Amino acid sequence: MKRRVLLATLIVLALAVISAAFAIYKHYLSLRADREFGALAQIVQQNMRPFSSLRAQIAIDDAERGALGLRTARKRELALRWLEAQRELRSTLLEWIDADVQRKSAERPCWEQIGLPGPEADLKNVSPQALVNLLNCQDPIRKQYERETRPLATKAKRLQADATSLWVRLVAIAPEIARSQPD
Repeated sequence: MKRRVLLATLIVLALAVISAAFAIYKHYLSLRADREFGALAQIVQQNMRPFSSLRAQIAIDDAERGALGLRTARKRELALRWLEAQRELRSTLLEWIDADVQRKSAERPCWEQIGLPGPEADLKNVSPQALVNLLNCQDPIRKQYERETRPLATKAKRLQADATSLWVRLVAIAPEIARSQPD
């Protein structure tokens, strides 16, 4: 009888040790996934410059894989929503840059009309009448540009606020994400 009680006690103790080891390992995996996603998220934030399109897309794809590896559904959901906000924000910034390039291209004839290559030219030797003609030529182009970019500015501010809010909520439930450093 004593052997059976001793054996049962040892089995229960072994199961408790295995259970504790599994819980510690599971927690370790969760922290590791949080850190990996945090490092990838920092790379995404660093590559938000509009002219690093290939790097930014690769970083977002890697971060998305990292987000899918997070251990809880809530973390995954917030991480994926944050990444989507980053994608939309980047797309909006690229639209804005495209509108700016189009504006500059449309203004080129205005500059050529007064005999200058563009805005980088020295305006000291240009007559006041030529400057008035330049401004009159540019005015409708700039107004059109402002009409086109005003909604983009509003959208960019909203997306930035959304991304920040999602990031704060994600870091609140997984502080390890904010402590991560990219490799």
